[in-house]
Amino acid sequence: MQAEHDADHMHDIVAWKTRMAIKRNAIGPKAVLIAGYRASRRAMRALVELVPPNERETRPVHGTWTLKELLSHIVGWERYAIDGIHSGNWPPLPDGVTDISSFNEYSVATRQTLTWEAVWTEFGDTRWELQNLIAYLSQSDVNGVFGDPQRPQTMYQWLLIWLHHELEHSAELRVALDLPDTPSHLTRISAIES
Repeated sequence: MQAEHDADHMHDIVAWKTRMAIKRNAIGPKAVLIAGYRASRRAMRALVELVPPNERETRPVHGTWTLKELLSHIVGWERYAIDGIHSGNWPPLPDGVTDISSFNEYSVATRQTLTWEAVWTEFGDTRWELQNLIAYLSQSDVNGVFGDPQRPQTMYQWLLIWLHHELEHSAELRVALDLPDTPSHLTRISAIES
């Protein structure tokens, strides 16, 4: 009886691993990516407008981060994404940055002295550059291998990371603003992959 039970679970695990391998190597039309990027940015811009201008550099919206710091964080990762598109691989981290947490701190710290307006402008300009790079890629490039051949991933999957990143922060910002949750079917990356 226990052996049958364990065998059922093993079947589930094998099926799960098979599904994950497909998602790790996801491919799809770049038009879907571009539309997703545009929609996620429209949603984030709409949420930003709900934060009064005099609170954008003082009101915590993500842990202790203010809206300015949250956008600085997003900009930092989108710059990293752009570097990855140019190199076709995971770019090196800046000097002194060793992991995700220190990269987050670095992205915020490098923009700390900038005005809200400068961060807001960079937030828009960086996304514009990222979307233009995606538009410039051929469909073959988007579906092609990205990064280390030992850990194959597609460019499509690389680009989904940054789209999902903003969707996650939009959902968190909604919570900080006491707005209703974003319906989960709109924030799941699997909806874009299928």
